Amino acid sequence: MSKNFGHCAQRDDLSQYLEAIKSCTGVVVGCPIYMYRISGQMKLFVDRIYSLYANRPDGGYDSMVPSGKTYALAISQGAPNPEQYKRSIQYLAGMAGSGLGMEEVGRIIHVNSEERPAAGNKTLLKEAFETGRRLIKIQ
Repeated sequence: MSKNFGHCAQRDDLSQYLEAIKSCTGVVVGCPIYMYRISGQMKLFVDRIYSLYANRPDGGYDSMVPSGKTYALAISQGAPNPEQYKRSIQYLAGMAGSGLGMEEVGRIIHVNSEERPAAGNKTLLKEAFETGRRLIKIQ
């Protein structure tokens, strides 16, 4: 069990970003869904985010991220049903946001990514804009 809670033991280029999560206003976590799951690179990021959790003797944990922060998810998937990969998206939301005590302000889920680029989807772009406003708490 780590005695240096809130700091990842691995020191590399990601270290500064893990520290920034503690001082930022909000975070956007973006990830494609590959083979029914979050990408391998995102799984590695989630594994490193675990350093922002402090294990308690009772088996629970505390977040080392100060309260009051927001987060949003931006997901891209080839499947047409936005609910198809719900379990993977829930896992990502829990580990990279809600579990750290951050407030979720939106999920932008881009479906049929091969057939329909996000840049041409006005509804999706409007949703992304409104999520951005909630992310920084602009009414």
